[in-house]
Amino acid sequence: MNFFPECASDLTKAKMEGVERTVCSSPSCTYVFWNNPTTVVAAIVEYRGKIVLARKKGWPGFMFGIIAGFLEKG
Repeated sequence: MNFFPECASDLTKAKMEGVERTVCSSPSCTYVFWNNPTTVVAAIVEYRGKIVLARKKGWPGFMFGIIAGFLEKG
């Protein structure tokens, strides 16, 4: 792919967090091709007989999640 289909701008390379990524060349576009597999890692963490849950700032008080994240290629 040589251009981003949504805005038709060329794709270029840029360093992000020390890794070279393919990004849209348009300053108004935030597209980044992460090239991540869809694999996700999740863990249920038990501490002293209880389950550790995560909370994200801004979530309603009744929402909790398990510890999870994406794997990055390489």
